[in-house]
Amino acid sequence: MHNLKFTVRMAHSAGKSAVASPVQSIQRQQLIDSDNSSQSFLSLEKIRQYVNSRQHFVDDEGIPLLTLDNLQDKYKSWMKSFGTLEKYDVFLSYRQSPVDSPLVAAIFDRFTLFNVTTSQRAIEVFLDNQRLEKGREFRDDFSKALTHSAVVVPFLSTKSMERMLKHDAESVDNVLVEWILALVCYNNKELQAMTHIRILPILLGPPDSNNERRRSFNFEDIESVPDIRPLATIVIVKDILKNNSLPVPMELDSYTVRSILKSLTVFNGFLPSDALNQSIVSDTCELVVALLKTFVKDDEDKSRMTSTIKTDESSRQSLNTKLTLDSPPKLMVESPQLTPLSKDFVRAWNIIHDPKKIMKGKEQDLNDYLEDLGVYEANELNDVPVENLLEISKYLKVAGNTAFKTALQLM
Repeated sequence: MHNLKFTVRMAHSAGKSAVASPVQSIQRQQLIDSDNSSQSFLSLEKIRQYVNSRQHFVDDEGIPLLTLDNLQDKYKSWMKSFGTLEKYDVFLSYRQSPVDSPLVAAIFDRFTLFNVTTSQRAIEVFLDNQRLEKGREFRDDFSKALTHSAVVVPFLSTKSMERMLKHDAESVDNVLVEWILALVCYNNKELQAMTHIRILPILLGPPDSNNERRRSFNFEDIESVPDIRPLATIVIVKDILKNNSLPVPMELDSYTVRSILKSLTVFNGFLPSDALNQSIVSDTCELVVALLKTFVKDDEDKSRMTSTIKTDESSRQSLNTKLTLDSPPKLMVESPQLTPLSKDFVRAWNIIHDPKKIMKGKEQDLNDYLEDLGVYEANELNDVPVENLLEISKYLKVAGNTAFKTALQLM
C-alpha cells in the first residue's frame, strides 16, 4: 500500500480549492477510519494536534480513546514528515532559492508515492525545512542526517553555483559543507565502510521564463567557479568529523570549490535535457528508488540499518552530549556483491546507456553486443565475464570508460 501522506496533502489542497470563495461558509474536515467502537471516524487534524502536543486522544466528554503511543503507532502513515529521525533512505541537498526550492519540495512530496522492500515501508527522506526542528543546532542535525542516509542527492544547478562564483574562502557555505561531507564519506575507504553512502547528483540548467522547465546543464559553467580552497567550510567539515569520532581524511585539505563540483559530475546521476519540472520530479524519484532497491533488503526486523563503527568506551562517553554518530547506517544488502564498497551494477548500466558517454556511431553496436551477451538488466552484468566487460568498455568515451570500469572494479 502506498504511503498516505502525499494523498492527504493533495486531498487537502483539492478540498480547500473546492470550498473557495463561493461557499466560504462550508466547513471541511478530514476524517479517517477508526477501530474504536464509540466512534466510526476520527478527525485527522485532531489526531495531529494531540500527537504534536504529546497528549492522549480524548472524546468531546474527555474520555480517553487512544493513548499517545497508540496514536503514533496506529496513524504513523497519516502524519506529516516533520521532525528528525535516526536514519534516512534519502538526503536531499540543495541551495534554497525561488527556483530550486519548489522543485525539491515537489520531489520530497513525490517520494511518498513509493515504497521499498516486500513489507512496503515508506521511504524516509530528509529535507531541511521538513525535518529540522526549531531550537536545535541545525548543523548537528543535518550532518547527522547526511551521514545516516543511504543515498545523498545533491542538486547541482546553475542557481546553486551563483554564490560559489564569488566564494569567500573565509565564509562558510553550508551547501558546500554537505557536498564535501558526502564526497569524503564516499571516497575515503574508512569513512565509506562506516557510512555506506551513495551519491546520485541531479544536474539542472537554468529555468525558462515561466520556471516550468529546465534547460540543459552546461558543464563549462563549472570552469567559471574559482579554483580556491573553501578554508572556513573545510574547517566545519573537519569539526563535524572530529566531534563524531570519525576519521579526518588527509585529502580533505586538497578540495577546491571547483574540484568539489567536478567530483560530483563524475557520478552517474540525472542530467535532464530541456525537461519539464514535472518530468524531473518523477524521473528523479524513480532513479533514486531504483538505486535503493538494488541494495535495500527486506526490513522485517527493526535493525535494517545498523552500525559498523567501533568506538572505544571513552570516546562514547565523551560524545554523550554531542551529536551521536557512532551508529551510522549500514543498509542491509541482498548479497556481498552489492555492497557500496563493491561493484555498482546500476551505475555501470546507466553509463552504457548514456549517449554522451558512448563513442560516436557506436550506440547500436554496443546494444547489439549486449544482446549477444544476453544482458538486458543491470544485475545481469554480474554474470558477464571480465573479458566481455572490458570489451563493453571499448565502446565508451574516455570518461565513460573510466567510470564504467570504476563502477565494476575493473581498474
